[in-house]
Amino acid sequence: MCGGNKKLNVHHIKTFADHPELELDESNLVTLCESGSNGINCHLFVGHLGNFQSCNQDVVLDAKEWSKKIENRPP
Repeated sequence: MCGGNKKLNVHHIKTFADHPELELDESNLVTLCESGSNGINCHLFVGHLGNFQSCNQDVVLDAKEWSKKIENRPP
């Protein structure tokens, strides 16, 4: 999302707690960083909406949208 390539984390789109059968299903995984690149912890912000007790079902769409916003932000 932010272009960070350090502290990468595999995030489950559908939670492991609710869908353990999808734990290793690649279609249920998205890579998000926790590096703080561009001032953002993508895993926490987009994957969990700022709270690790929550899970964002729209994580892939939201990550694409925020990536575009960051890429095209004014100087």
